[in-house]
Amino acid sequence: MGLFDKVFGKSEISAPEKFSKQEAFLAVAVATSGADGHIAQSEIHEIANYLNRMKMFEGYSYIFYINIYKNV
Repeated sequence: MGLFDKVFGKSEISAPEKFSKQEAFLAVAVATSGADGHIAQSEIHEIANYLNRMKMFEGYSYIFYINIYKNV
């Protein structure tokens, strides 16, 4: 039994979802942005603008960012 089993009610461990390196990077950016408990739409736009300038995100559309945001 793990430390948080009483809180989350789980006793079995499930395999974590696998993310691409782009998805993982975006997830960290969104999680950091949401550290204050709220992510404003302007923050999502700024993250997307910043990531669009990175070579790792060449060719990704704004729809990609929105879909990842919904999953995070």
